[in-house]
Formats: sequence, C-alpha cells, structure tokens
Amino acid sequence: MAQSVDPRISARLRAIRPQQEENASFWLILSEADDGCAVWLTEEMRKRTRQPVMHLTTHDLAQTARAERGIDADGPWFSMTTLEGRTVHSRRLLGVVNRLVPASHPCGGRPQAMIGSAAETPESRMQPLLRWLESWTGPVINRPMGFGPGTTLLPAAWWMEQAIAVGFLGADDGGRAGAGADEPRTRVAVVGDGVCSMATPGAAVPEALEWRCLRLARSASATVLGVSASRAADGNWRFLEADLCPDLRLCGEAAAELLVKSLLRQATANGDAVEGAEAGPG
Repeated sequence: MAQSVDPRISARLRAIRPQQEENASFWLILSEADDGCAVWLTEEMRKRTRQPVMHLTTHDLAQTARAERGIDADGPWFSMTTLEGRTVHSRRLLGVVNRLVPASHPCGGRPQAMIGSAAETPESRMQPLLRWLESWTGPVINRPMGFGPGTTLLPAAWWMEQAIAVGFLGADDGGRAGAGADEPRTRVAVVGDGVCSMATPGAAVPEALEWRCLRLARSASATVLGVSASRAADGNWRFLEADLCPDLRLCGEAAAELLVKSLLRQATANGDAVEGAEAGPG
C-alpha cells in the first residue's frame, strides 16, 4: 500500500529531473550520513562497474517522499522515492552494500518533520526498505539480519564466543585477566573471500590470522568484517573486537576490488546477467 504524500512534495518531485534513467539497473550503497568510507566506495565502484552506483544515507532515507510495495506475476517488489527525486525500485536493483548500523535507528526516536501521517518518524520511513532488504534474494553485502533495521546488532560476548570457536584466544586466555592489553594490535578487514591489512595497504596478512577471520565472518554471515587481534607470546592470535562497518579506505583499492568481485559473484550465482567489473560509466 502506498503511503500518503503531501501535495507539495508531489509537486516538488514532478519538478525535479530524475537522476537516473527510468529503466537503468544500478548498484546501491546504504550508509550513515557521515560515512566517508561509503563515499569512497561509491567512487571506487563507479570505476569498476558498467552500471550506475547510487549512494543513499540515513539523511536521504529519513526524507522518503513515497514508498510502495506489492506482489505481481513476477513476485514481490518494492519502490521508494526520496525528496530529491531518487528512486529505488527492486526490479532495477543489482545489489546492495549495507553499511547502516543499529545505533542510527533508536526504537524511540523523536518525531521530526512530517512527511505523511503525524505518527511517522525518520526511523519508520527507513524501515520499509530495510525490512524488504532482509528477504530480498539479490546480492547484499552485510544483509540486515532482523536484530535491527540496519546491520546485525550482536553483543561483544557473542563475538568472543564465535571467535574462540574458530580458533582465536579469548581475552582471559593466558592465565590472567586482561591478557592481550600489552600486545601489539593488528587490524584487518575481511572482504568477500579475501583479508586485507588495515595498517599497510597491500601488506600480507599472516595465514593463521587470515583463516580465523574468514571463519569468523562466515559465522556472522558477514561479507565485510573488520577484526582487531593481537599476537600472544606463544604465537597464537587473540581476538579483541569486530566491526561490521570497517573503514575500507585503510585497505586501499584491493578492498574495493574484492567487494565488487563479491557482488558480481553473488549476482552470477543468482542467475543475473551483469556485465563484468571493467571500468565504465557510473
């Protein structure tokens, strides 16, 4: 069912020239308004794909002018249009990079400028797209998992349990509380099937750390995952923390290459015909 739309907004939308072709397929990046990594990823993806790349922030999503969803002969579909006239339609969507975090979507947000009904809040206007994304069968980098409107909200204890299960040492392993506090910290990012150093772009990641990080990401169903670890005195790796929205700029262009390859691989697995990752118009 379509949301009611203020006539003034409808007039504004008609006056704005659409920023993408009506039938053009495109990639979508969702992020916080201050996410510099998402801006960087948008530009890097435009260099590597032949389709347009749209970047929407929480600010854009909070100003949704129209949202519709339905089911027809081809299955369920979803469409939303921002105040600036940018439209996301599921039938033209090739894949999504989700960098939204639950902290941006509090359960009890204060209502702001009204779009439709007086009961709407910015958070409620984001949720139709994000809830639809949970069940969409297309390629998604870090799919929402139902714990919150954005990326999976998982407690530190859960991460520690999973890390130990895949071979990391825990925080207290070594016979003393706070073990690892004085050990050098190593930061890496899992991107698809690769692991990149976040300290020195292109630097090799130790194999023992690499396979542990890959297994940890798989346990969280995360395509992209930042991991902080330290090297214990006995040579084993101690887990410190995980981040579902790591700053991939620290990894350099290799991270962008791996991310695009992951999207294309998922699209191919779904049977979608997507042109390769050569640079093209974006």
